Amino acid sequence: MGDAERTAGRRVLTDVDRDRLNAFGLRPRFAANHHDDDELFRVTLDLDDGYEVAVDTPWLGRDPEELAHEVCATLSHDPREWRHVSWNFAKAGMNTPPAIAGPSWRRSVS
Repeated sequence: MGDAERTAGRRVLTDVDRDRLNAFGLRPRFAANHHDDDELFRVTLDLDDGYEVAVDTPWLGRDPEELAHEVCATLSHDPREWRHVSWNFAKAGMNTPPAIAGPSWRRSVS
């Protein structure tokens, strides 16, 4: 994990509006680069009922502060408006998206 990634992750986990996320049943768990793509920064959130939600944001050459600001701004909106979102469910056989899912939400393939 590089310095930029660590800095962005710390900023996101410090600055994100947890009360806003909690209103939707979301709790931030992890913030770091996507495991398969260092050009994508991923925030993983736990959702009530066992869902895991991942929100990806491209770095696009931004510094960690700029990226963290963008991520926090995204997460301050209604989750139905979020883009680049994948979800998974911890229990086997569950294939329905969470109730808060928006049109761009996709089931995680991993």
